[in-house]
Amino acid sequence: MRSDDERERWTDEYLCDPGAPPQDEVADLERSLAPLRFPVETRRLHLPPRVAPRRWLRLLGATSALAATVVLLAIGLRAWFWSWPDERAWKIVGAAAGQPRSLGEGERLDSAPGERVTVRVARIGHLYLAPDSAVRLLDTGGVRHRLAVERGSLSIAIWAPPFSVSLETSAGTVADLGCAFELSVEGDVTAVRVASGWVHLENAAGEVLVPQGAESRMSRGRRAAVPVFTDAAEAFARAVRRIENGEADAADLDSIGATARRRDVYTLLLLAERTPFGRQQLLDRAAELAPPPSAAVRQRAGRGDVQGIWLWIRTLPLPPPKSWLRNWRDALSWGA
Repeated sequence: MRSDDERERWTDEYLCDPGAPPQDEVADLERSLAPLRFPVETRRLHLPPRVAPRRWLRLLGATSALAATVVLLAIGLRAWFWSWPDERAWKIVGAAAGQPRSLGEGERLDSAPGERVTVRVARIGHLYLAPDSAVRLLDTGGVRHRLAVERGSLSIAIWAPPFSVSLETSAGTVADLGCAFELSVEGDVTAVRVASGWVHLENAAGEVLVPQGAESRMSRGRRAAVPVFTDAAEAFARAVRRIENGEADAADLDSIGATARRRDVYTLLLLAERTPFGRQQLLDRAAELAPPPSAAVRQRAGRGDVQGIWLWIRTLPLPPPKSWLRNWRDALSWGA
């Protein structure tokens, strides 16, 4: 007769080692459950084969990882490229011996006659100061930079979000919308010619947007002139200025009608918004060259409605004013 300890040890041995002799009770239980036993010998358990990931799933995973990397790089690039430490001076490129090598906040930079000076604008572009000109760096830091143009001329190439750089002049403010342009100051008159992108001119009298290939000027106390493309017919440009100045007659309207091109519709629409003189004739000619999106827009423009005018302008083949990202080649190469 086995003791209880021996019985427990014997049961444990059998449970851990099926080759060991079982207890009678265990053997009886196994015989009772035998009909329910799974017949391993005659019925194999077939598991589905391992399916390799589809090619498009692998491609999707790789694309997602690449996209996430690009987003992180873009965030890091913005933090470094478009942000500038407060009050850090701008570098003057190729400064001659004895000349300042940087332009700090509050400092003025003068170029001598016959001397052209290049200044690196934070990390976002370059400023090229023409001979016998002067600028002052008002403030710099973060994503906003302000200069005062005191006299002379300059060209500037910027690749950054709109209004990152603004230039104060005696006539008003010139703001960069991510582009390249030329600017000159003579007394109370500021003239701008845009080489790439758009420029925003503003003073107490109003504002205007100047697109690539156009020019405008601004005087103290007077709204900036309607932009005219530099390749427009001389007779067209002269008639536009006469109408704008309130000096025009019917002959000027005829001249505009005869010389306006589809590209000049932007000028015609802004001119029609500003003055009632010849408005219907200007809009009729604009509609011939670039029809308005609807009759309702045409009617609103006929009343000089600003929103109606801009609904029409948005249908013209002009890039959006804030599409600065596409201008990176111009900003890097122009004016160098």
